[in-house]
Order: sequence, then C-alpha cells, then structure tokens
Amino acid sequence: MPFAILKEDRPMSPRLKGNNWFADFTAGGTRYREFGFRTKAEAEAWELEARAAIKRGKALPTGPSAARPATGVAGISTIRGLFDHVVKIRWSNMKSGASTLSARLFVDWVGPETDIAEALSATSIHEYVEHLQDERQLSGSTINRRLAAVSRLAKAAVSLGRIAKTPELPWQKEGESRIRWFTPEEEEQILLTLRLWGCHAERDLFIFLADTGARKGEAFKLGWSDISNGGRTATFWETKAGNHRSVPLTARAREALARRKAEAPAASGPFADINRHGLRSLWSRLRTHLPFLNDAVIHTFRHTCASRLVQNGVDLMRVRMWMGHKTVQTTLRYSHLAPKHLDDALRALEGGSADG
Repeated sequence: MPFAILKEDRPMSPRLKGNNWFADFTAGGTRYREFGFRTKAEAEAWELEARAAIKRGKALPTGPSAARPATGVAGISTIRGLFDHVVKIRWSNMKSGASTLSARLFVDWVGPETDIAEALSATSIHEYVEHLQDERQLSGSTINRRLAAVSRLAKAAVSLGRIAKTPELPWQKEGESRIRWFTPEEEEQILLTLRLWGCHAERDLFIFLADTGARKGEAFKLGWSDISNGGRTATFWETKAGNHRSVPLTARAREALARRKAEAPAASGPFADINRHGLRSLWSRLRTHLPFLNDAVIHTFRHTCASRLVQNGVDLMRVRMWMGHKTVQTTLRYSHLAPKHLDDALRALEGGSADG
C-alpha cells in the first residue's frame, strides 16, 4: 500500500538525467535527492521508502550512491567529509573564520571518521555541551556560538539526505551554566529500567560512574589490574587532566565489579565488553522511555558523584582530588550545593561555634 504524502510535499517526479534516473522531492520543507537509478520505477520505489523513513524519523534507505566510489557529494559519510563539503560550498567566501573554527572543534571532539548520523545525534551533541561546560568552562554565549556551527552542519546533512531532520540543540541561557545531576529517585528509575530490559552490564557501568565520578572513557579503559587493595580501590591512569588518580570503591561499586567479573571473566576490564555505539543507542532509548532524561547524558553520572560528595559535607579540596579536576574552578561550580557551609559561617558571625 502506498505511503501517505504530506500535502505540502511535491508529488513524485523522478527525472531522467543522461542514462540514469534520479529522485528529487521535498518533505517537511527539506529537499532530498538520490541519483543513479536505472529505471523510473526504481527511483519511485526509493522515494516511497524515503518518505516513509522521514515520517518515522529513520535513516534514509540505501540508494545507488552507496555503491559509487567515495568521491564528491555522494561519497560523504563521515563528519569530516561533511565539514569539508560545508567549508567548500558555504563558508569559503566568509570573511570570518569563526564558524569554520567552531565546526572544526566539534569535528575533532566527536572524531573525524565518525558517521554523520552518530556524530549529529542528540546524545552526541548533549555530551559535547557537557564537555564544553565541565572541561572547558565555557560560558553560555560561547557554547551557543559553538552550537550554531553544529546547527549549520546538521542542516547540510539534512539537505544531503544523511539525516532525516536536524536534532534539537541544547541552547544555553546567556551567562548561565547549570549543572545537571541525578536525584536518588531518578537514578533508581534508570537502574530499574535497565534491569527490566536485561541490560546488566550497562546498569553496572552506570552504578560505577555514579559512585566513582569516573568519566565514561576512563571506565572503558579500566583494566582488572587497575583494581587493587583487595578490590577496594580503582586507579584511572589515562585521564583528561593528564594525571592518574585512585579512588576508594563503595560497596555498591564493588558489587558491580564482582558481577562483571563473573559474567565476563575473559574481558580485559570490567566494562571492556560494552559496545560504545550500542551504549549510545541504549541511552537514546532511555531518554525516550524516561522523559526526565531529556536534558541529561551519560556524563551526568559524573556530575552526580561530585554533587553528592558536596551535599554530604565533603570539603571542596577533597572533592577536587576525588574527581581529578585540573583546576579548582571546576570544583567550585558545585559549591552552591553545600548550604550547610553558609550556615556554619552565619553561626561564626553571630559568635557561635562554626563546628556546632
């Protein structure tokens, strides 16, 4: 049965160019084109499938361009290829190189050879913003300038048919940067959902991240030889700050590691057998299932650890050591979560004991 066509969309009109047919249609205000069909019927069939995929938010069906050599527009599949195309076609005559630089920084962060759809996924972009906030300490206005360049890349990807629609971008309030962390109730819902779905390795990973403050990449690189002191301490050797750090493990984290050892004894580390691409897909699924995750990413578990340390009275210098923050300014972002410190200061001003 033919798929429904939106009223504002143009009717199917495959056209002959040289010895081949090509599909050329507009859906939702975006133009889609695919070349190299041998017959008109093949072009029409591809267009029907493409329209259905767009309506469902899925990737476009494979067309003849996938079989051609990776040259020109048809061969663009990585985020670096998309960046090069946009620079050449749209930014080559711009007086300012700000957009080019911002886009290049995103490409370098996400990985130049990353598939376009994965690089421009909502999860990837949210993680990028978390990186800009947590590691780079950028202001909301600067982050928005970076996102503007990402938006241009996404629009180009849509026009080339590499993604169905532009992702929703987490624009920041100018001059304001909010730390997102999980409440105990939110974390409980996440872990319960993963248990019901049978995602035991991922559940243990999230427990470990929340209780150690480790970055996702640090957890993936953790080897069994990095667990010492009778399984009570984890050492992260490759960190963002460039210095290794060791943290004691909670009982819950130790139990998570024990489960990983029992279920994947041949793996080089507790979480080495988790597929990173599959983890991104799982998080996207969780965001759909649990609406409160719309502004959260996996990195939020790291924020959660730091927030809980501060909320439970751990002084900021020890929080900095635990988290491995390169500068104290990063740690100070959590200081507002310790209102008891202000109460102590108030008592001191009023002549009472700061310890009482």
